[in-house]
Amino acid sequence: MMYDRKLNKAFDRVMMQIEQLTASSGELSKQAEETRLRNRELQEELEAERAARGSLKSWADQEIARLNESLVVEVSKAEAALRGRQQQRQGKLKRYCKDMVEVNRITSLANQSGCIKAYLEDIKEVGAQIFEARFQSLAADKAKYIAELGALDVVEVTDADFEVTPRRSFEPSSERVVADVAASLNQYGSHMSPQRCVADLSSGSSSDEEGEVRDPSTGEFLAPLSGNPVTPAAQT
Repeated sequence: MMYDRKLNKAFDRVMMQIEQLTASSGELSKQAEETRLRNRELQEELEAERAARGSLKSWADQEIARLNESLVVEVSKAEAALRGRQQQRQGKLKRYCKDMVEVNRITSLANQSGCIKAYLEDIKEVGAQIFEARFQSLAADKAKYIAELGALDVVEVTDADFEVTPRRSFEPSSERVVADVAASLNQYGSHMSPQRCVADLSSGSSSDEEGEVRDPSTGEFLAPLSGNPVTPAAQT
């Protein structure tokens, strides 16, 4: 009888524990469901954030590409404008050169017409008694004006007219220095003038009875520098 009572108590205790475990498992299941829902919400928020970041990156890429295109367009416009201004300046310079050529030509024609007018006035005043010097001066002026007109007769101004001849190098070369030095030497290999050489040789040499000059160091006869015999009279 006591055994049954103890068994019933144990059974009731076990059933109570089972009910407690069941209740706690329900709460745990509820918490797990809430956790799953929270994780799903967080996953959706993460995907939305990733999508927003992707759209922001694509927008930044589009803006960078648009800025690069606009930069290329602006650079092309600036180059075209600079090229246009340069062409305009070159055109103005060419027109100025042509105008100056025309002005010089007109000036030369005006001078020639003035000479012709003066010539006609001289004919009116003097008639046929014009001096020969006047004819010669008029002929010289005519030749000069014809030469000037021929020099000013420019058909076209090209880009070659604006080229500058490169400056010649003034740095001396060894060949040119040797050639210049050798060309300036006299027959005795010296840069002194013949008169100076004669004076030096006469002052430091001895002469014999025939008037020839000997070198005091070697005793050899020295040939004259200018074809004239070297005499002791050069010492005076």
